[in-house]
Amino acid sequence: MSLHDLNLAAAIDEFRKTRAYAEKAFAQLRDEDFFVRLSDQQCSIAAYVRHLAGNMRSRWTDFLTSDGRPLSYGSRFMPIGRRAGPSA
Repeated sequence: MSLHDLNLAAAIDEFRKTRAYAEKAFAQLRDEDFFVRLSDQQCSIAAYVRHLAGNMRSRWTDFLTSDGRPLSYGSRFMPIGRRAGPSA
């Protein structure tokens, strides 16, 4: 098995483990628990899940050819002073 195949298999295995952990945690919640906010300064579990899903989708889409950042933010390889978006 090549190094590429080993790395790919390891990454897939980690994704599956992480998904299994999340599903077991979610199984302990009632549907309405996903939307509870303990204070005005906290997000609900549903908000965190949406954020993480979007983050993973953008980071792992075309990951061999891009850095996963939205184009409006500029490249992570661009000097910080020249970037647009939140890190500018």
